[in-house]
Amino acid sequence: NFLEEDLSTAGVKKKETYSLSGAFAWSFNRDLSAGLKFDYKAADLTKYKDPRFMNVLVDLSFSPGLLFRLPENISLGANFIWRHSQEELRSGLYGAETKTRYVLVDEGAFYGASEILEGDIYHISLLFSRPLMQNRFGGAVQFATGRFYSLFTGLWRKGHFGNRKSSSVVFCEFGGPELEYQGILQIPSNDALHKVEFDAAYKKLINRTNSYTYKVIPGMSTEIKYVGQNETLSGDDVNAGLEWSFKKGLEGYRPDWSFRVFTDAFMRFRTVTVYPKYRKHNFTKLAIHLDAERSIKRSGNVYSFALGFRLGKGFGLAKEDGAYGPGSSKMKSFDDWLNRQFEYDTAGRSGSSFAFTYTRILSKSLAVYACFSDSFISLWTKPEYLDGRVRNLATLKIGCDF
Repeated sequence: NFLEEDLSTAGVKKKETYSLSGAFAWSFNRDLSAGLKFDYKAADLTKYKDPRFMNVLVDLSFSPGLLFRLPENISLGANFIWRHSQEELRSGLYGAETKTRYVLVDEGAFYGASEILEGDIYHISLLFSRPLMQNRFGGAVQFATGRFYSLFTGLWRKGHFGNRKSSSVVFCEFGGPELEYQGILQIPSNDALHKVEFDAAYKKLINRTNSYTYKVIPGMSTEIKYVGQNETLSGDDVNAGLEWSFKKGLEGYRPDWSFRVFTDAFMRFRTVTVYPKYRKHNFTKLAIHLDAERSIKRSGNVYSFALGFRLGKGFGLAKEDGAYGPGSSKMKSFDDWLNRQFEYDTAGRSGSSFAFTYTRILSKSLAVYACFSDSFISLWTKPEYLDGRVRNLATLKIGCDF
């Protein structure tokens, strides 16, 4: 991560995101089907104050799969998953600058080094874009019966930051496994449906920083010579969730009644090492959600009203700094950023939400809808580091179901 050292330079940022998703399937016979799913997302983020950081993201995923139907109402599925993302990052100084600007290079847990913002030598360039490249590849297997569905996904993540050219630096390389399990049990009863869902995920990330030297060849461009790697970050993310839902009146596009109780836990562990110094950081946060929705159907029109409540609280260790032995290091602690992020992750909070959706059924396979929703959340006590205690989000969605 890259952070601004001077908090007074914070400015307005504008982000635009465009996404496209699609899927199709076909059956060879009663027992064998194939499918393909793809997702595409593009985004850009710009800051309107010096130093002006610009990010451009392209994210593409592709997943073909097969489904086998066996006797006793059993189905087995398998699919390959490939995901590629590339984020271009650069900065610019367009005003009459009289002050030297610095960027905080966060190796993890807001612990890192300070770099001057100039030219094309350091992590952030004022002349060219630096790419953050990531690839994920792996697969998933599914098992389903009439009432039970199980999905296990395993991916390997691999990436780097910097241009792979003889005259450009690859600053770091990273990777690790990503595992996820999801299980769903459905119990139908007349015109109602009970559903219990459990999901769990684990992600491991290892980041290795490259050591390099510049070699200047007369009459030719500068060449980069790599002399080794050092593991600077070891990170683990673990989360699990359990949900129970009940729906009654299943005819039509929306059930007459819908209730949901959902609880989840998330744990993060980070160890940052730039020998001889290290930092450990961890936290756990818990949350519970309760939602209810009532839909009223009148001759092709559906009016839906929803209410929700949530509670959340976290705890952990913001930082534990130490050294493996004697020696010096240029590492710095970005405490302003660390304290705000840790408070954001762990502060006790409660909130509520409301939504109204109007659905117009045009045919048995097509409906259009408009949904207005508002969510409100507040911290239990006045924050020590965050700027505000209350967050409110109003959303308007217009779409169709088919």
